[in-house]
Amino acid sequence: MTRFVGEAKDVRQGRVRRFPTAKEVKKEMAEYKRTGRHPALEGNNEDNLPALPERDMNRPHVFLDIRQGTEDLGRLVIEVFEDRAPLAARHLLNRCREGTTDALKSVIVHRLLPDAAIFLGTSNGYKGAGVQVRPYQHLHHNHAGVVSLSGDASEVAISLTRALYLDSSYQVVGRAHKGLSILEKLNEAAVDPDDLPMQQVSITACGLTDSEGTHEALDESARRELLRKETPEEAAARLASESKDLRQSVRAALQTGLAQKRKPEGKEPDRSSKKQSSMMSAVLGDLSGESSDEDS
Repeated sequence: MTRFVGEAKDVRQGRVRRFPTAKEVKKEMAEYKRTGRHPALEGNNEDNLPALPERDMNRPHVFLDIRQGTEDLGRLVIEVFEDRAPLAARHLLNRCREGTTDALKSVIVHRLLPDAAIFLGTSNGYKGAGVQVRPYQHLHHNHAGVVSLSGDASEVAISLTRALYLDSSYQVVGRAHKGLSILEKLNEAAVDPDDLPMQQVSITACGLTDSEGTHEALDESARRELLRKETPEEAAARLASESKDLRQSVRAALQTGLAQKRKPEGKEPDRSSKKQSSMMSAVLGDLSGESSDEDS
């Protein structure tokens, strides 16, 4: 009877090989000595996971201004992978827009796992729209600064280091490319037994921005800082000036609209225009008289 080795028996019986042959082992070892690469090592090497998409400044970007205790840590600028995870990307963009009821502004970091990730809680206005984020398996938490959403999109996670365990329950939606030093500082923050930061970490502002985070939102931040420091007298003067400017712009718009409705030159003036003009003056008041009163 012909004697078959175990490998030949497996092939004849249609079983999948579980171990390499002696010839393959010798070949792989020779390759390892020559190049330093071995299939067995590479198969267990998580670095073989696909890298995140290449940097693209044309993608949408958002910013998060972060505060720890009473210290403003700075701005985190996030590139959003709208072309790779469109549903999750749109949800994140919407939650960063000014004026939305479920904006990320004012939310706190309710869980901080050192050497893992931070997790932002839902805002006071979040109503749980029932958005289900569908996992996109080619995006991974490969390094620090990867931004992702939970399955129901209610929670935002930002990795502090490589955190592949998040891949199974969080959809990667972007990466932070500016402000990574903020994450390094948060990674050293003390936490209580429930993983809540001992010093509260909060989002003081958020919004859409450009790839460098230098959008006009920076001017808005400066304006908020000035408003915070102004005295009651300065606030009253500012409101009076803004009110006057608003009335003047409305008056100019009304005058332009009335001029377009007037009859061509040489015809009898439209009495209705005169009536509307007098009504406008009654509503807006005599700005020239008001200006003279303010100047006196």
